[in-house]
Amino acid sequence: MRKNTRIVTAAAAALLAVAPVVSGVAPVNNSVSAEVKSAKSTTKTAPKITLTNPNDKPAEGTPYFVQTNGDKETIVKTGDISLGANSVNEIINQIKKANYQVKVDGQNVTVSQLSDSEIMSAVYTGLSQAGITVNSNGTFSQPANTFTVSLSVTASNKQVATLPITVKPFNVSTDYSANPVITYNGKTYNHNQAIEADFGYVPVNGTVDTAAIQKAFSAVASSSDKTALSVAVDTSKVNPAVAGSYPVTVTATNANQKSTVLTFNLNVGIKGAKYQVANSTDGKAIVIYSINGNTVSATSATINNGTSVPTFGTVEVNGTSYTRINGENTNQFVLTSVFNKVEKSESHVVMVDSRAYDKDGNYLGHMYYAYDNIDIVPTVVTIKGKTYYKVANKDEYVRVTNITGNQRTLKHNAYIYWSSYRRTPGTGKMYRGQTVTTYGGQMRFKNGKKYYRIEGCRNNNKRYIKAVNFY
Repeated sequence: MRKNTRIVTAAAAALLAVAPVVSGVAPVNNSVSAEVKSAKSTTKTAPKITLTNPNDKPAEGTPYFVQTNGDKETIVKTGDISLGANSVNEIINQIKKANYQVKVDGQNVTVSQLSDSEIMSAVYTGLSQAGITVNSNGTFSQPANTFTVSLSVTASNKQVATLPITVKPFNVSTDYSANPVITYNGKTYNHNQAIEADFGYVPVNGTVDTAAIQKAFSAVASSSDKTALSVAVDTSKVNPAVAGSYPVTVTATNANQKSTVLTFNLNVGIKGAKYQVANSTDGKAIVIYSINGNTVSATSATINNGTSVPTFGTVEVNGTSYTRINGENTNQFVLTSVFNKVEKSESHVVMVDSRAYDKDGNYLGHMYYAYDNIDIVPTVVTIKGKTYYKVANKDEYVRVTNITGNQRTLKHNAYIYWSSYRRTPGTGKMYRGQTVTTYGGQMRFKNGKKYYRIEGCRNNNKRYIKAVNFY
């Protein structure tokens, strides 16, 4: 196992010391028991494990996760667990009970299972990213929605596998009568939830008016106890230096230590602005222009290269486009070209009709078709457990398997086919153990059998191998 470089908090370390060991994760033990030493001890044969979806295996040398159920293993790209209590220990126990294991195929490549401390670190990271506060005893209040904990392992060849696990919180009793009641804008809330609240926009590099937020909320001890409570406002996750939307919590706690927590988003920036990063070709500061009629003048003001700038549309003067910055009515412009950063890309052939997706994995409604050229950013991006390439200079993504394919190993000798019953002219037999690049998913031919499109396939040179011939 690689060295764990993640930081585990003091609370996490304390929990780790008392966390129960769950079957499936063996403790380290270098001692040899008397039973093992005994010549009379019996050796049990491990049950044969069957992989139920072998076609989902990645290329050799790439680690992957499986879920074990009896004598069957299933390759998994995502996972999910449900909690019986809202605590760190419960998340860890449910992850272990789900029997997620990591494997890797290929000679001289190894990978180890996640240690307890690595699982705990992943849990704390997931809770932090979801904005969930963990108490000193490892418990937390019921979140408003599911959240994600991602397990990640690295094989000896530095290849990485990540398993995002959706965590369904424990559904605490819906009896909220003993909870504090918080009132905002005439509406009351008696349990933890996300709400809509409007406090305008905090200017970039401005100050969050915590007192104004606190004043907008009032609270009483419960629905039957009208004792007034003060509310605590937490704006620690707001970064006024960077435009964006940040979570703020408002909490009321009564004498019985019951709490109600409301979460809303506070915006930093300028309303109506589109923020874009300005990049100069030479790395120097970017000149700000003023425009009077059709006369463009360079000012002495500049913005630093790489700055995120609020923009408000473009104008064109004498064939050159300028973008208004810093406000809807300012006379400040920069060349529009400073926002057109060209991404380093590679040209590839689309090997299988490929849908275009957005950054969240949603289909955009159009396709890139087989044997057309496409420019991609050659860095693999994982979205919801699936791998994609970003289309260069577009906010679009295509599946990796449709562009550069997957490496698969033949388990039988195989012929290359043009169609259901016709072999591809000029090709011979491919042999067991040979590695072949396949593209896309399995295709069902007219004979009812499934095939993979393979390397060398073009419009006028069809090449397919039966899917059953691969591991």
